[in-house]
Amino acid sequence: MPISEFCACGAKRRPGQRTCRACHARYQRVWTKTHEVSEEQCRKGIARSHANVYKRRGKLLQQPCARCNNADSEMHHEDYSQPLNIKWLCRECHLALHREDFT
Repeated sequence: MPISEFCACGAKRRPGQRTCRACHARYQRVWTKTHEVSEEQCRKGIARSHANVYKRRGKLLQQPCARCNNADSEMHHEDYSQPLNIKWLCRECHLALHREDFT
């Protein structure tokens, strides 16, 4: 069965999402009241958002993985207070780096 292009409220869905903007905003308003977000999580989210805006605008260009040179890389922040100072890592190397940090 094909997925409808309309939200449950009848409005057009956001591309690639299940809900329209209004329903998503309403859900987020409820969610934020029932879930506590730490200051560190907030800082991480702001840094990621900042870097993604620069990437979308073409001011931050994706590079191959710094460890294995894989072209399919993602951003890694060493320091969230510097949102544009990132290291490009593939998913496998990124997860391995975080496992090393916790051992």
